[in-house]
Amino acid sequence: MKMNQQQMLPRLLQFLMVALATVLMGLPAGLQAQAPLTAAAPNLTINFDATVSGVNNGAFAGTGFQASPTSGQLDSDAWASTGMDEGSLTFGGTITTASTDYTRGTTTAAVTTGGFYCFNIGSRRLGIQPGTNDFTPGTLTLRIQNNDPTETIDSLEVSYDLYIRNDQARSNSFNFSYSTDNLSYTAVGALNYTSPAAAGVTSLVLVGTRNTTITGLDIAPGEFIYIRWTGDDVGGSGSRDEFALDNIYLEASYGIILPITLTTFTATAQGSDAQLHWETATEINNSFFNVLHSRDGAQWSAIGQVSGAGTSLIAHSYDFVHPSPGAGNHYYRLQQVDFNGQSSNSAIEFVRFDATDAPEIYPNPVMDQLFVTAGYDMQLMDAGGRMVFSTFTNGNPIDVSALPAGLYTLRLMQGATLRIEQLIKL
Repeated sequence: MKMNQQQMLPRLLQFLMVALATVLMGLPAGLQAQAPLTAAAPNLTINFDATVSGVNNGAFAGTGFQASPTSGQLDSDAWASTGMDEGSLTFGGTITTASTDYTRGTTTAAVTTGGFYCFNIGSRRLGIQPGTNDFTPGTLTLRIQNNDPTETIDSLEVSYDLYIRNDQARSNSFNFSYSTDNLSYTAVGALNYTSPAAAGVTSLVLVGTRNTTITGLDIAPGEFIYIRWTGDDVGGSGSRDEFALDNIYLEASYGIILPITLTTFTATAQGSDAQLHWETATEINNSFFNVLHSRDGAQWSAIGQVSGAGTSLIAHSYDFVHPSPGAGNHYYRLQQVDFNGQSSNSAIEFVRFDATDAPEIYPNPVMDQLFVTAGYDMQLMDAGGRMVFSTFTNGNPIDVSALPAGLYTLRLMQGATLRIEQLIKL
């Protein structure tokens, strides 16, 4: 049956819409922006447990890198590496063959063969085992794109959790740098880490949350900034410790008129209190400051509010005291809030308080609830040396009722200090 033009037009439009949808659905994931940031969505967290568009597909499983990653793989549009004896991984490259340096799979970190792993201990982490010809020296680079159509990135806050399994008598470095051209890199010495030469713990433990704010940038729309971790042998001999990354947090500041000019922000220990001090040169519609506090540099809560000066072209000075925050690491930042509700965050300041007394642990033996003096990163290991529980002690009861009865090792970490106690679970 023949159709006239009026009958054919709807059919033609329907065909074109179906064809367009088919093409769009078939676009490879590699065409998505790698580690994309925009002025509307200026931050992201990479925790390797769930998909981050342009960075990884699903929960990381240590099964390789490619520009269109399948579930469990990392997106090579965002990741590159050098220093493995099987060759370098370039941005957009593909290495998915099983049992290579780039596809070591999932484990609990007790490994010896060099390469990239998924260390899965409660949550997934990107693990690196250096070897004689692997990552000594070597680099792992994350490429971050300004995906905003109009605004320019002028600073980037970076933080990440660094883990180590210090079971070997060799010292290795794990250092941080950044670049805007992937050629010349600027080191950030404050984030560098060197593992102890003497063998220590046999489990993967948190070194701490490392953070910095990279300023003076001019990352135009569509352009990139690169952050890099570099490893190498430092001292000792024999096999090497494992390293791992988790909770990589990125937050860009875009080239807009800032509501305040913050000239100084410091956090210092004054006895048992944390003393915060900051100064502004100018303020525009500044309603107030929220004082934010964190124990790990990732999860934040407001602990106080200080009124701003509104609009002012003269310098102002502010002070805030956080009374007795407790032993351990403490992170602080300011959230500036305008009269219209818009807000921006300052760089992060860090204070550490050392414990003056040995921790109190009670009751021991324990049945249901355990109490530990506040201020420790706690890990509970079973008789086989496997970590079965971890938390940060804050003085609140810790529910251990679900643990099987038996003898456990309680590890309490506070910076470089490690305390080990035996715990009996009834």
